[in-house]
Amino acid sequence: MGGVLTGTLAAIWIFLVTYCGYDRAPGEWLSDRWLSRTAGAAALAVALLPIGREGYPVCIGEPRTCWVFGATAHADLLHYAAAFVFFLGLALLSLVQFPRGERDASGRLRWTGRTFTFLLAGTAILAMMAAILPYFLADPETMVLLQENRYRFWCESIAVLAFATSWLANGGALGTLVRAMGRMGGGA
Repeated sequence: MGGVLTGTLAAIWIFLVTYCGYDRAPGEWLSDRWLSRTAGAAALAVALLPIGREGYPVCIGEPRTCWVFGATAHADLLHYAAAFVFFLGLALLSLVQFPRGERDASGRLRWTGRTFTFLLAGTAILAMMAAILPYFLADPETMVLLQENRYRFWCESIAVLAFATSWLANGGALGTLVRAMGRMGGGA
């Protein structure tokens, strides 16, 4: 499944770095373009810095002469830092940037199905980020149990699916879902 995950992260990277979004408005601290490209770069870093890897050996010639390139010190830390930036970027896109188009003339958020979908997805991403913390704080026996049940995989998968829902709602591809969320949220 490592290849599938790497391919998925590469696809997310492509989507995020090519997404234009809104330009930064005067007085805004964040733009769609900057945030999506940062999250996209982090997705690529997650894919290229897998955990448990001690650099990338390159061997040439006979007898074999090998050099190790890449993150040989704290490779796992770099992977997890990139994952944190990636998921935080996805959450900020869902919670802050995507609802930008759902504001009235005075700047107040209109409670539509799209808004509800964005906020629910962003909250789910943050919840999954928080849910992963016990994995890193667990004692060795609990960590083995969590690994056997693929705890981290499920948290990450739910976060990615939540963002995918938010992304598709932002692009208007989830009209039926958005209308259903609007009825649930009491909006239009």
